[in-house]
Amino acid sequence: MDSAKRSCKRGNVGKCLEVAGIEVAYNTAKVVLSGYKETLNGLSKAVDWGQREAATTLLAASRTILDGFDQATTGSLAAAKWIVDKGLGGVVDVKSAEFAGKLDVMKGGAVSMKANVKFLDNNYNAGFAFNFTDPVSGSKALASMLLDNKAPKGYAAEFGAQIGQKNYDTPTSSNNSAVILYQNFDFGGASLTLAEGKHDVNTFYGSIGNDQLSSIRIPAGYKVTLYEHGGFQGRTQVLTTDMKAINDFNDLTSSVVIEKIGPVQVGKYYKIQARHSGKLLYITGANTTNGATLVQYEDHGGSNNQFLFEDAGSGYYILKARHSGKALDVKDGTATDGQPIIQWDIHNGANQQFRLDPTGDGYYFIVAKHSQKPWDVYGNSPDNNISIIQWAKHGGGNQQFKLIPVD
Repeated sequence: MDSAKRSCKRGNVGKCLEVAGIEVAYNTAKVVLSGYKETLNGLSKAVDWGQREAATTLLAASRTILDGFDQATTGSLAAAKWIVDKGLGGVVDVKSAEFAGKLDVMKGGAVSMKANVKFLDNNYNAGFAFNFTDPVSGSKALASMLLDNKAPKGYAAEFGAQIGQKNYDTPTSSNNSAVILYQNFDFGGASLTLAEGKHDVNTFYGSIGNDQLSSIRIPAGYKVTLYEHGGFQGRTQVLTTDMKAINDFNDLTSSVVIEKIGPVQVGKYYKIQARHSGKLLYITGANTTNGATLVQYEDHGGSNNQFLFEDAGSGYYILKARHSGKALDVKDGTATDGQPIIQWDIHNGANQQFRLDPTGDGYYFIVAKHSQKPWDVYGNSPDNNISIIQWAKHGGGNQQFKLIPVD
């Protein structure tokens, strides 16, 4: 330890981090256990300066996970491992610790979790909060429950298998803004959930691994740039939609940039799907004349169900039907409930401008600028050829629509 500290004083940043990280972990365990020295064995061995390899592994794992949680994203198996193996040290028997399938992560690196743990030869299941910026508080909470015999005894069958024996589900973001990277094709294997921002090569360690990305899920309104090398260098590939097989860039990604580009990509065609019925919106009969109505219908191909989004400014869009080149329009420009959505020559009026208000789970209310009323499938009907109208917002599934990019 003295040697490492001397290296730190001479300006060796790596040694400084190593000293600081391991001392924090060790002090955390001491505070948590406060007098229960027999349970310190697991972590105290790792910080024994005679076991450099173990100490270095501890720090590398903790630093990687902390870097990931600095982005305030959702949790993963790697986080669960770190919490038990490193953050809680000798409080619990690491080998027998088990976790629920998902961790719920909040702002600031805090995570609420449930775990089956073995403590002093007894089995318990406990729910507690853990904060990577203040590991002592979470460790104290769990230790207190165990030491005061307040944790329910016995393992909860709903929890996952032992750590290291299987993968766990990576939770999706509660605001549908998380990009999920997968190690295998078809969204399989280990996964890593990332928020908007820049993520360099160290982000991948402890999860899917460097040069291991094979498929990806991208929510509407986000652009992901894949880089061949760390430091955002080398060849790139830009993606804006889910890819079950990144064939041209398979196992090549070392850094990633995630950017918000709005609910849709301007200049791109989208299909529009009603939530309550699952049916797509069409210009009836593939008509090309002014006044043709917008209806829902089961998917049967054609270009009259594809709409180009053009920027109208201030968060509004003009939607142009692909087959006719005409704009979607609230008939006569009135604010009355029940007015149908039609196609019409483009005149850029407020009744041809629409805003996309997210529901929070991948759907949108499509709101007319002139009336501030959303689109609505008339009568909440699931049938074909039902008109799309404007109506006062009530939040039903017939007012919620998914935007599906056209390849």
